[in-house]
Amino acid sequence: MTNFPRSPQYAQYEAALQNQNVRAFLDAIAKAEGTYGRGDRGYNINVGHGQFNNGYVDHPRIMVQLNPSLRSNAAGRYQFMSYTWDRIARAHGFNDFKPHTQDIAAVALIAQRGALNDVINGNIQQAAYKCRQEWASLPGSTYGQRTVSTNSFMQGFRDAFAAIGRGFNTVMNTIGNSIGNAFRPAEPLPQQTPPQPTGLRINRQNEGSPQQAPPYAPPYASPSGPPRDGRQDIRPVV
Repeated sequence: MTNFPRSPQYAQYEAALQNQNVRAFLDAIAKAEGTYGRGDRGYNINVGHGQFNNGYVDHPRIMVQLNPSLRSNAAGRYQFMSYTWDRIARAHGFNDFKPHTQDIAAVALIAQRGALNDVINGNIQQAAYKCRQEWASLPGSTYGQRTVSTNSFMQGFRDAFAAIGRGFNTVMNTIGNSIGNAFRPAEPLPQQTPPQPTGLRINRQNEGSPQQAPPYAPPYASPSGPPRDGRQDIRPVV
């Protein structure tokens, strides 16, 4: 068993899970990756929808032959490739593959793409666009595999937001008003090659040149005025 020390960002990423937008965004990613509602809420799903059972002690590292020319060992609710998992586990101190650890790790990847503040502030379409090269199923990904449409992703987010419940405390009292400003994109980790997307992927030959993010209207944003009772309350704009 590994024993990596926790990074300074670990507590912030874990705290972000108390935000309703963040929880709904993670659910929308799981829906796009095809793990939502499968097995143990998606956390024990291998690529191709098989299940692993290793007690969540580590990434299962099961290589699956998906077709004659494509193999993958993506696993978990957010379909982490083993090399992606090893990189972020070492960087942030993830010493198992338990569901809660997978959630924190997904938040870390969102932050590394510079999208965590967008999620917290309700700029969901912008956040999905920034994460399109992390999860190859997201709208606009150029990795050449199946992607969901922007409308489908946004509907998945809205459904998840509603399912979590209007009474959900988007930010715990112990975090107070600072959470919206607490997150910054993480410094790039030392590596020899650019980060590969999480989940099933193929080569990057046709990745193309950078594109301008499409126009968007934040569907979920913080109301104007100071927070009540020391909390930030994120609600749908009506």
